[in-house]
Amino acid sequence: MLKRERSLYLIVFLLSFCIGVALFSYWQIFVDKMVVLPVFFSLVALVLAKKWWRLCSCLVLGFTLGWAYLSLWGVPLFFQGEEIVGRVDEVMCFKQRCTCVVKSGGLRIKLVFSPERFDPSFCLPGNLVEAKGKSISVYSSERFAKRISGAIKVSELKLIAENPPLFLAVKRKLYLIKESFKKQLKKVMSEGNRSFAQGLVLGEKQNFDSNFKEALKRTGTSHLVALSGFNISILIFSLFGTLKFLSPLFAFGTTCLAILAFVLMTGASASIVRAGIMGVFLLSAQILGRQRDSVLILSFSLFIMALLNPFSLVWDISLQLSFFAFVGLLALSPLLSPPLQKFGFLGGILAETIGAILFTLPLVAYYFGSISWIAFLVNVLVVAVVPLATYLILATAVFGYFSLFLSRVFSYLAEVFLFYILKIIEFFGRFSWTVLNLEISHFGWLFLYYLFLGFLVFYLWQTRWQNEELQP
Repeated sequence: MLKRERSLYLIVFLLSFCIGVALFSYWQIFVDKMVVLPVFFSLVALVLAKKWWRLCSCLVLGFTLGWAYLSLWGVPLFFQGEEIVGRVDEVMCFKQRCTCVVKSGGLRIKLVFSPERFDPSFCLPGNLVEAKGKSISVYSSERFAKRISGAIKVSELKLIAENPPLFLAVKRKLYLIKESFKKQLKKVMSEGNRSFAQGLVLGEKQNFDSNFKEALKRTGTSHLVALSGFNISILIFSLFGTLKFLSPLFAFGTTCLAILAFVLMTGASASIVRAGIMGVFLLSAQILGRQRDSVLILSFSLFIMALLNPFSLVWDISLQLSFFAFVGLLALSPLLSPPLQKFGFLGGILAETIGAILFTLPLVAYYFGSISWIAFLVNVLVVAVVPLATYLILATAVFGYFSLFLSRVFSYLAEVFLFYILKIIEFFGRFSWTVLNLEISHFGWLFLYYLFLGFLVFYLWQTRWQNEELQP
């Protein structure tokens, strides 16, 4: 069996597994004993049949096993009590409220505080606390994607113990490092620029006011402050690129640990976990000297996400948007790059922006009920500047631990670029006509859009391959 053919079978199996998990997690239909039959016949066909039957067998086998795997998880537990004792797992503060997630047995309970009742010293990861208050409802997406069993609006909080187990002790240390990072920025940056800088580097949007959030929506730039593969690529490029001259293996191990730490530090959202997994695989391919199969790596990353949290495939919007944006970069952007090369370095940005936007457009309309007319223009104007601004923000915080003077120098440079990005977003975000209300109420329209786009991309790739074969 050829290597390319084996890769194709594996990709079909992995993606069909994820489709099976996604579909049945949406309808919450769980498996019965009849699952044995399609698994058995698929295995037989996989061994005995020819190419197309093997492909079909991989599809059926993956789809069925995904369905079976989902059944091992079942519906998340439900909680409606008014008192809980458990370990703090995550902490997040907003302008008007603060929340933390407490783990107790198989439950994950969200505690909601008013700012005056929130005590940062109590709500550190790993602390054992007792909370009392009023039970409130949680969103369906939060319940399934984040495994939240219930929520309590806290009126009384009691600290029981501060001796966290090892894993939570690590999370606490990373949380304190993140808070220290934010304090370094606070020393040298103005408030508006600092909030946006934290959004770029850490994905934190808690301090954004409603007007700026609306401007991000109108300009299609909300992805700039959403943790994704961009943040991981910055980490890989800066850390691995620096350390590989000492030792490739040392650079690989250090970078993988840094990726893990960054994922845990920023809350381990589904999109950043997917990006972290892909980053580790891409680094592994480089270390081993293997050819990168980006489609296989993306499929395997999504497969691992389905294993870690099967409900995230349907209920986590950020994961879906980041996945389809990356598919656009893989499938469409390379086709657009050659005719756009005449624009120089902007040609690559144009190709990547078009690919990502076209593959995420229907999802944005489906979930948010509107799309931005000028998302393409604004992204082209700001995306090229974002990496440099990010590096300068990191330098500002890092040098803050050693030299306040150097930290201020880097902060001045960073704020120049942040000022440019913010002014572009604020200028175009003032106009209400930039948003087109486009509500997609039925999932079938998404299917038709991606079916048409898939056939179009396949046709363009076929044409390109044929032209390459005809060339001497």
